[in-house]
Amino acid sequence: MSDPLDIFDNIEETEVHTYHLTDGSYIIAEEVDFEEENNVIYIVLPARLERTSYGFKFGIYTIGDIDDVTELNTRAIVTRTEAPFALKVDYLRYIIANKLRKDKLEEELDAMEEESKLYDAFDSIVDKPYKNRLDWKPENN
Repeated sequence: MSDPLDIFDNIEETEVHTYHLTDGSYIIAEEVDFEEENNVIYIVLPARLERTSYGFKFGIYTIGDIDDVTELNTRAIVTRTEAPFALKVDYLRYIIANKLRKDKLEEELDAMEEESKLYDAFDSIVDKPYKNRLDWKPENN
């Protein structure tokens, strides 16, 4: 059985940093690599970071998938700081919640696709002026 305190060590060792960028935005992300000759920091799971009256708020930072590796040009960074433990914990909770939400959404989309196949099979049996429900127009009624 593993020591329950190991989770604290794992969180502390995670390379999570906050960045203040030249456009004025703040982000938080896990660093995975640094390429000194090209001035690029490779990050994963970036999140927009906003200070609110009750603490911090995380938001979507990238357009692509959150699991994609993002290249951050060091010339676009005003400051870079290792995130404190409490912020790392909140950030990791945010990442886990997003992954769970994404998995649930994918399950719902799969269920809708299966349901759509059932309706398509039904559409082929019924004699209608349109071949499938996606081709339906109000004037066909």
